[in-house]
Amino acid sequence: LAAAAGWGGLYLALALALPHVAEDLSGHDVAVAAARAERAAPGATIVSYRVYPQIAPWVLRHPIAVADFVGELGSDGEHPASLVWPRAEFWRRWRSGEHLLVWMKRRSLEQFEHEAVAPRALAGNRRYVLVANFAAPEDTVPR
Repeated sequence: LAAAAGWGGLYLALALALPHVAEDLSGHDVAVAAARAERAAPGATIVSYRVYPQIAPWVLRHPIAVADFVGELGSDGEHPASLVWPRAEFWRRWRSGEHLLVWMKRRSLEQFEHEAVAPRALAGNRRYVLVANFAAPEDTVPR
């Protein structure tokens, strides 16, 4: 009986924690924030840096550019220049004044430490962060 209660308690704790853990690791809320930022900043380009967030095109309803990452996207050998940017192209655009909304893993932020154009965080969770290289309109920042 004690073992059953122990296992039952474990399953209950997991059932209660899972929605919070899943939300914190999912990219859905970041994708929603990216959509909001894109609407508020016409002309801004959404690009993912060193990761491909599979939920982004689904929520945004259009493909996004991917910088310095190929992964499973390279399986067919075709890389349209408008959607797959090499690292140098990403950094050229980041520094150029072109408005970019960049989705990346949180750990990639350290690569922006010494940049003259500091990233401005718009949204994020434990795994992902959405940043901009421009002063995004106020209504893009989550409350």
